[in-house]
Amino acid sequence: MKLVIVIYIKTFFTFDKKQQYDLATLMKNKKTILNRIFGLLGILSLVAIIYYVYQALNTDTETNVISDDALKAIQDPDTADKLREAVDDYHHTREWDREKLESIL
Repeated sequence: MKLVIVIYIKTFFTFDKKQQYDLATLMKNKKTILNRIFGLLGILSLVAIIYYVYQALNTDTETNVISDDALKAIQDPDTADKLREAVDDYHHTREWDREKLESIL
């Protein structure tokens, strides 16, 4: 029984050059296949991350910094001057004159 195991072990670990080459080629092929799979998974992960970021940034909401009424008021030169005076007064007093603002708008 021991003799059979020893012969089996010796035949398993003793290769001629052709067998060693085949084993090395087999191991290289396994590594390249594994590398390709990991590369593909990496690329898919990057695509998923880019898609998620794009979806997060691509919102269909309007971002208005100024309302339509305020835009109309600023485009009128007389109203714009009155608003500028109200803002200048605020910078000096640090208080809004609400009556003046309401009368302008």
